[in-house]
Amino acid sequence: MDKWADFLIAKVEYNPAETHIERVLVYEDKGDTLGSSSEQLRSQVVANLKSGKKYVTIYKNKDNKWEKGAEVYIITIKGQEFIKTEKDETPKDNLGELPRF
Repeated sequence: MDKWADFLIAKVEYNPAETHIERVLVYEDKGDTLGSSSEQLRSQVVANLKSGKKYVTIYKNKDNKWEKGAEVYIITIKGQEFIKTEKDETPKDNLGELPRF
């Protein structure tokens, strides 16, 4: 399997208002395998994205195997940064339908 990204996001936790991510569960992408899982705060994801690290969402298919989801971006809306998998103008973080913590 080709390396998809530096980090693969498998789960997400949003704040109570569902506007911002609080933390994510990530795996290091080692190409043919996944590294161990760890939690990253939103601020760490933003800093890593700004430094050139690549993130992609992942999910398990019906055969319980990991599948590549969508690339993760920082989108600035009205001067505020949001973490998204779609480049839309909705002022909130959005990583699609990932499972929640």
